[in-house]
Amino acid sequence: MADDVSQPSPSPQANTPPGHPMRRLSDKILLAHAQACRERKKDVARVLHMALIEELESLPRSIAQKRQDTRLVEEAFARQEAIDAP
Repeated sequence: MADDVSQPSPSPQANTPPGHPMRRLSDKILLAHAQACRERKKDVARVLHMALIEELESLPRSIAQKRQDTRLVEEAFARQEAIDAP
């Protein structure tokens, strides 16, 4: 499968809220999920959504509770629901 190289892809930080570091694997999955949804790649989005759930569930409770802003996670769940809708 050929990649579209006509436009450079934005850096991961391009879609990251200001002051939000890209440290967690879940942050990177969230960005990839948003891209898959924008590109209407339903199967890829579904796999990334499952990976996000797995990653969030695998975190120790003490670490999971440190996530102060859950807005991006909530948006990912809403995007997945919308892309799965018939």
